Amino acid sequence: MAVESFRENTEIDFVYLEFISEKDCLLAFDSFEDGRSGDHRFVSSKLEKLIIGGQEHEQYRACIYLNTNGISKFLGKIEAYLNPENDSASGNPRNTKLLNNIADIQRATLSSFWQENEIDFPELDEEVWWEVWLRREDTQNDIREDEAVINMLVDNIIVVAERRLLFPEHIVRMVRCTARELSTTILYSDKLAELRKPKEAANFFTGLDNADANDWVQDLRNRTINRTTDDSVIICILDTGVNRGHPLLEDFLPERNMDSVNPEWGNADTDRHGHGTPMAGTSLYGDLTDILQDASNIEIFHRLESIKLIHPNNPHQPELYGAVTEEAIARATILNPVNKRILTMAVTATDGRDKGKPSSWSSSIDKIAFGEAGTTNDKSLFCISSGNTDINHVSEYPQKNIEESIHDPAQAFNALTIGSITHKTVIDQAQFRGATPLVQAGGMSPSNSTSLSWENNWALKPELVLEGGNYGIHNDGIIDPDSLRLLSIGKNFRTEPLHSFGDTS
Repeated sequence: MAVESFRENTEIDFVYLEFISEKDCLLAFDSFEDGRSGDHRFVSSKLEKLIIGGQEHEQYRACIYLNTNGISKFLGKIEAYLNPENDSASGNPRNTKLLNNIADIQRATLSSFWQENEIDFPELDEEVWWEVWLRREDTQNDIREDEAVINMLVDNIIVVAERRLLFPEHIVRMVRCTARELSTTILYSDKLAELRKPKEAANFFTGLDNADANDWVQDLRNRTINRTTDDSVIICILDTGVNRGHPLLEDFLPERNMDSVNPEWGNADTDRHGHGTPMAGTSLYGDLTDILQDASNIEIFHRLESIKLIHPNNPHQPELYGAVTEEAIARATILNPVNKRILTMAVTATDGRDKGKPSSWSSSIDKIAFGEAGTTNDKSLFCISSGNTDINHVSEYPQKNIEESIHDPAQAFNALTIGSITHKTVIDQAQFRGATPLVQAGGMSPSNSTSLSWENNWALKPELVLEGGNYGIHNDGIIDPDSLRLLSIGKNFRTEPLHSFGDTS
């Protein structure tokens, strides 16, 4: 048994152990005892999915640090559990809550600390970059607690990047080596907490100069395989126009696939900061933050259309919103009458909202999405942004999101309304010392609006939520750094090839 072998080894004074639960059972380490003595410490945990007999089950793995005293205490609990003389009056063994759900205990390996559920642990002799999360004891002051660990790695000819991130409970360092090299060093430090695959946030790319940013863009273009055909599904962007000359767009958005509801406007993106252009980039590639860092090829099977729906200097009258939207889609259909298409619109309004009740605009959307009387629309899917909630103070989240009604026309029954969640939590501590994310990973994005205030006979919106970015808390105020946003392409691609993007768009 791993704990017994440790007790017999007098050359080390601590060990990392991995506890594995019985299937579909939790591990109850709150029953161990107060860990403030330092004898044991919960390091990390992860949930695994198992398929047994064709059925899915869950199994938990927890990594625990134990020093010599901690091991002795734990073995004492096992001995008490196995001794019938210690059973309770009802016949239950002592320490049942702690020990009953443990299926196995083994000495932790490097993979025990791996927190990437969807990414395989690197091969033993594959040289890769690691994101090493080290435990931090002094959460207020930077006393270089990682120095001894880094010196040990460097002494073993392991590359350690200068970049250093501080979080309230962790210090994060980037290390390049093989799993074999890392396991013979870092496991002898009591500071190790987690291992992850390094990921740059959007601010890394938006902070590049033009030459470097264009190198990243060109690399992605070289890795992108165009699988489109004349029959490909088209994503039609109803927005502020698109600047199609961007190297990542021009192969997928031909000039003939662009139009405007007002020919005098032209087809270019006329939003001040660019909106239709990053919409096009996101529609084509998704969040560029991860794709730019991946060395593999990507295949794209869909094409783009752009119908310029709005112009900042020539707004439509509200009563014409529906008619203008219908005209935009008619123009798209003329451009490519045969293709199936996904209609995407992040243009919404707050003045027509009435707690989910139809408006003239949403009624037009319903008609477009469903089809004319006597016919069924089986060639298009209409996706609409739920509309953004403006969070200006920490105390407003999430109550304001609950109260902020879905924007018009996203209440349309036949449209797919898109809201926002977030998994982005990394903030550059060098720029925003002590900042923390407003929303924890997996929570509702601060930009999301809802239908929670509507009566039950109206549609439940949004139906689909995607990454929309996060806000941070810094000095009790709200911050919106690029690191908490998605990455797309810039409107002015010659001077800004990459541009942060987000919210419910």
